[in-house]
Amino acid sequence: MTDLLAPSPGPIAAPTVAAPFTTTMYGGQVSGFSAKTLATLEAGWGRWREICARAGVPPLPVDKALLIETVKREIEAGHKRATIETALLYPLRTASKRLEYPDPTASVAFKDFWKHACREVLTKRQKQAVGLTIDVVDQIRASLNFDRPRDALIGALVGLAYDGLLRVSELASLRTDHLRPARGGAGELLIERSKTDQEGEGKTRSISPETMEWVAQHRRFAAAREPEGDWIFPSPYKGGRMPISTRQVVNLIDGAGRLVGVEGLSGHSGRVGGAQDMMLAGATLAQMQKRGGWKSSRMPARYAEHADTVLDGEERREQLERLKKRMAGSGGAQG
Repeated sequence: MTDLLAPSPGPIAAPTVAAPFTTTMYGGQVSGFSAKTLATLEAGWGRWREICARAGVPPLPVDKALLIETVKREIEAGHKRATIETALLYPLRTASKRLEYPDPTASVAFKDFWKHACREVLTKRQKQAVGLTIDVVDQIRASLNFDRPRDALIGALVGLAYDGLLRVSELASLRTDHLRPARGGAGELLIERSKTDQEGEGKTRSISPETMEWVAQHRRFAAAREPEGDWIFPSPYKGGRMPISTRQVVNLIDGAGRLVGVEGLSGHSGRVGGAQDMMLAGATLAQMQKRGGWKSSRMPARYAEHADTVLDGEERREQLERLKKRMAGSGGAQG
């Protein structure tokens, strides 16, 4: 299965079921939906068809076991309750109703699972994720061996997560042609599609020379195993044909953090830490919003609200100077 919110790796021959939200149905009109809601429904339905195609089951009626497993994956990837409701459950409920199938979320099995997930996992997770700051990135890299394949993978992951302020779904689905060299050993990373860029117009983000070195080392190891692979982080279990899963990314980053005494790193830690460091380096909320690709300044403001309590005195001043030099060195265009 794939991350619900990750970009599609390409055309997939899904089992044929009439699309319940297209404007060509019901006499050419779909009544009762705004354009924004319709886009959300169509996106969620399209993702579910891809998931079902990979699992070899029809998208309707909804396979309850597959739905529960998919929701578990989304929770493990760090997605919030509201995101799962909007991007997955709402489209499936609506599609089932329009095509006269049972509501998949009304079964006793799903209700029990969802109630437990909301009470025991999603509600407790509302506190802010631990930030993957530049200090944590450097601590992790200092603990790694550049000449070991697994360590090179981790060094590249934490660097791209931090430099690019990437969501875990974006990080896992990066292709080799998304990253290109820039001046001074830095790089430019193309984000083709994201949660806030559903039209796929794309954004570019600057990548530091240090991260480019770790990525290059990781790619040398990966190319030796999968010479024809298109993914920056290919799955170790599928011969390079598919990207690494979001769950594997989270486990690798969290595990690396624990080894240096930092617990609780998640799929959003790169965005949180990047936003915190940008604020400490003097960036405005507007600059943070643009670099991270947020629709509004609310989320970067929330991520950074406690950043000024992290460091004090001389340690803080030294770290800020190092951060400013790093940002000046990475340069690059921001799309």
